[in-house]
Amino acid sequence: MGNSEDIFTAAIYVTTADKLEERTFDSEFWVDLTNVEDEEDLTEICYSLHDDEDDPCIIVNNWDGIPTNLIQDNGWPDSRIWEWLKLPKIQREGVASHWKSHPDASVQDALKAS
Repeated sequence: MGNSEDIFTAAIYVTTADKLEERTFDSEFWVDLTNVEDEEDLTEICYSLHDDEDDPCIIVNNWDGIPTNLIQDNGWPDSRIWEWLKLPKIQREGVASHWKSHPDASVQDALKAS
């Protein structure tokens, strides 16, 4: 994803309802999305992080390096994130800037406009 000079982190903090209630926090619950292929892969990672629970209620309650409009109201990453993550830095920045005034634009439409 990008070239070696374009190393960045786009991460979400994935916990569960039980761990929030117990106030259990762990740096291992941060998932670097630049190392995740797609939403299916993310789902598998989230459940494996919390395989100590029988039926974990997965909650994303923090993120870093991700434009706000790529995080849905429930905290889960918007589907556009996978395409955005693959862009070179200059294009990611242009798309993120475009989204400030057009938050629902596709990645391709934002690229054309920026």
